[in-house]
Amino acid sequence: MARKTIVKRASKYWPRAERLDSAIHVINEDEGIHTEPVMAYTTEEKIVEDESQRQQRFEKELAELCDKMPLAESMNELKKLFQAAYKMTSGMPHQKNVQSIYADAKNKLEITQ
Repeated sequence: MARKTIVKRASKYWPRAERLDSAIHVINEDEGIHTEPVMAYTTEEKIVEDESQRQQRFEKELAELCDKMPLAESMNELKKLFQAAYKMTSGMPHQKNVQSIYADAKNKLEITQ
């Protein structure tokens, strides 16, 4: 409180500046105390449900990409599909499956061309 009084009294004699005004505002409103924001509470069931939905979306998107690979009509199209699937599965066991599907589709394209 003593700091607040000193700053308020001395500020009457200081030139006005935006930075000073904001400092006075912080002292008046918040007493100069910073409070950490509080995270909203999320139940464990909600977290498990969200993770399950995320995993289902991931598997669905990956399955769509893997299904499109053998149907690719050009090498560029196949490479784009493989690149997307490979990035999605970076560091996951699914990546080996993506690579094998790509290799089969690539061999099929090379034979037909």
